[in-house]
Amino acid sequence: MILPRIAEVIDHRIPIFVDCGITSGMDVFKALALGADAVSVGRGIMEPLRESGAEGVRRQIEKITRELAGVMARTCSPDIRHIDPAVIWHKG
Repeated sequence: MILPRIAEVIDHRIPIFVDCGITSGMDVFKALALGADAVSVGRGIMEPLRESGAEGVRRQIEKITRELAGVMARTCSPDIRHIDPAVIWHKG
């Protein structure tokens, strides 16, 4: 939840890459909505890599991409530059 504050302090002077705990398209969407410029998936592709090699990685990345596209469609986000952070609900 600190990501929006980091983005505010940095003020687009350097890009923000998120690379921790990203396993789904929803995770990617949340990171982008909260201020990330890019998202990396590491652990989320390790099991598909072990099981099926490069083909498993390709399938997993395509799955995450489809999930992201679905979330973007449901939130009326035409592209990643127009993801509205107001759609992220914070538990309080």
